Amino acid sequence: MRSPRNIEAELDAFLAQGRKKRRWLRWFLLTCALGCVLVLGGAAVAGYLFYQKLAADLPQVSELENYQPSLVTKVYDRYGELIADFFIEKRILVPLSDIPEHVRQATIAAEDRRFYSHSGVDTWGILRAAWVNLQAGGTREGASTITQQVARTLFLNRERTMSRKVREAILALRIEQHYSKDQVLEMYLNQIFYGHNAYGIEAAAQLYFGKSVKDLSLGEAALIAGLPPSPNSYSPLKNYKRSVQRRDHVLSRMVEAGYLTPEQAQAAQFDPLAVTPPPPRVHKASYFVEYVRQYLEEQYGPTALYRGGFVVETTLDMRLQQFAEQTMKQGLAQIDKRHGIYQGPLRRVELSGDAATDAPRIAAITMAEAGDQTIREGERLTGVIQAVRDSGATIAIKNTRGVLPPSGHNWVHQINPDLSAEIRRQLFQRGDVIKVRVTRVDPTGKMHTLALDQDPVVQGALVSIDVGSGHVLAMVGGYDFTKSQFNRAAQALRQPGSSFKPLLYAAALEEGLTPVSMLLDAPLTEDIAGAKGWR
Repeated sequence: MRSPRNIEAELDAFLAQGRKKRRWLRWFLLTCALGCVLVLGGAAVAGYLFYQKLAADLPQVSELENYQPSLVTKVYDRYGELIADFFIEKRILVPLSDIPEHVRQATIAAEDRRFYSHSGVDTWGILRAAWVNLQAGGTREGASTITQQVARTLFLNRERTMSRKVREAILALRIEQHYSKDQVLEMYLNQIFYGHNAYGIEAAAQLYFGKSVKDLSLGEAALIAGLPPSPNSYSPLKNYKRSVQRRDHVLSRMVEAGYLTPEQAQAAQFDPLAVTPPPPRVHKASYFVEYVRQYLEEQYGPTALYRGGFVVETTLDMRLQQFAEQTMKQGLAQIDKRHGIYQGPLRRVELSGDAATDAPRIAAITMAEAGDQTIREGERLTGVIQAVRDSGATIAIKNTRGVLPPSGHNWVHQINPDLSAEIRRQLFQRGDVIKVRVTRVDPTGKMHTLALDQDPVVQGALVSIDVGSGHVLAMVGGYDFTKSQFNRAAQALRQPGSSFKPLLYAAALEEGLTPVSMLLDAPLTEDIAGAKGWR
């Protein structure tokens, strides 16, 4: 049996051990707390220094007060007909007031549903996107707000780095401190890329639907609003089915955001989408347009020319210009035919003789520049010789055929129409790719009559000037601008020759000379005071 003294000693020892453990626990907790404070403090300092480093060289968002996006420079003739445009980004600036509400709502629903409630960076959106992507096992949803996209497109690049994302977030917060939500949305809708070189909502509306943004239907607006994440993949010009699926997704997002009822969204899904093919680039009066382009670039610089959105009104009369180009081509072709030298085929293709095998190859050649399948009298076409006979050569043109009779190439001096077909075969062979002109259209469409044609070697130039004002009404610098950009009307340094005689004779008549006046045809020397004598 233990004595009371032993029990008391054991109790004191136990209490002492407890106090020692508590002291150790206090020191441990204190050390942990201090470590956490140091770590958090260090992280805060490091974060602050990182922020300062990234923020130090960021551009000033106040620069957006003078927001001037890259615009299209347009060139017009004297009557307002568009003859050319110059641009790096095809953009048509439009104020937010001219953009319908359903277009704005479609954009917000597709890109940033909480646009009007966040301050530039959507924290909840980041968490939601992270959760969705985690569940999907990959990137299915982004978290960049409309403001962040404005910051990225106007100030940064598209590199995928953490520092760029942080800089983007900083700029987005600063932008929203300086500008209203509507101002940010207007910048976005005018700046963002919608595919096929269309920048901004107005250019996109005109490209895909051939109409202004103010005339877009709900379905059309939803389709365009869904393009920015991947304009190439969702383009209705490249993948119509996928673009419709994307449109339907945007409509469902509009329902979730409360912009539409399910019935309105369903009605928009059945609304037909009349997607228009992209209009061809304007290529009119090429030599004159290039002359104007060089002048503008010399006077204002390339940046102003291609980004400034100039409206250039010229003195050109497009009606006279077309007549001048036609006359020049006809005149040069006549000179070339008077020379009578056949330049030979453009190239030669090997034909197997099997119609099923040869047809696709021939069609690829004859339809490449055809435009449509209609045959017109006087039309100039590329053809492929299929057979050479005494009666003439059979030529494949567009989706049909024609015959090139001996009379259709009698301008060629190497060919004597009275000679045998064997001599003719030395110039025309099966598989030759040649230029022909339609001289008679067969009403049945089976066998049209053709004449041999070719691009002339000889060149020419023409300028039509209003002598009263000095205005250039028409300018042609050569036979074909696509083959030679040298402007013989403005760049060629040629001796005037006899073209100067009317001016000389007019001055002589003005001085009282007559056609029978006698002049001494001998060397003349004139002494000029203070200058070198003229001889």
